[in-house]
Amino acid sequence: MMIFIVAMVENGHFWTYSVEPSIFTTGNGYSKSIENTISGNIMNPKKYPLLFVDIETTHLSSGTGEIIEIAIIRENEKGIVETFYSKVKPVHIHTASARALEINHYNPHEWKTAPTWKEIAPVVAKWLNYGVIVGHNVSFDWNYIDHHCRIARTEKRISFSKIDTQALCWEHLPTRGVSMDKMRKFFGWSFDRAHTALKDAEDCRRLYHTLNRATWFKRLKWEWKYYFQSFRRDDG
Repeated sequence: MMIFIVAMVENGHFWTYSVEPSIFTTGNGYSKSIENTISGNIMNPKKYPLLFVDIETTHLSSGTGEIIEIAIIRENEKGIVETFYSKVKPVHIHTASARALEINHYNPHEWKTAPTWKEIAPVVAKWLNYGVIVGHNVSFDWNYIDHHCRIARTEKRISFSKIDTQALCWEHLPTRGVSMDKMRKFFGWSFDRAHTALKDAEDCRRLYHTLNRATWFKRLKWEWKYYFQSFRRDDG
């Protein structure tokens, strides 16, 4: 069974939440109209919710670049999953790294109607205020978001609790690299929409649930998988 609630707002911006199992349907923006209803009446977990986060930026340095895309997938112990996603219109595009824009597929047309960071920062801070933030190289995402929330002077601060899925990769997988692209290749996951915030947040969540508390049998299976893939590459 799948349940979706969708809030539509101006310019086609919306966000959704669902009960697992779910396929996320998200849009370019946010809505304050049901935010209070969901966070106030539904999200009351006994344990901290997991907040799977990914951002796309115009530069590796948070002091130079801007956040131009953000996705947050919030999951509690009851299987309730909420998704926030938005493009973010840059206001200092002249500081951007050309390589960064190439990787995250930025173009002015698709970002034309997106909100600015100042407009969505309070919403982002509220989403990330309570829970454990999970990311692939989570320090990058956390530092960037925290820095820009402070610049925007948001009332709330984002959670200090963090889990890095890269650490889980190093612990459980026999691999020489732990980039998300390497994980997709290892597990045979799709590269479609790779390096977009929503796709990367979805795959971060998938990776976390694949690796977290992995059994010795799974680890042995992954060892064999890795060496079989290495043998095929060497043989080819």
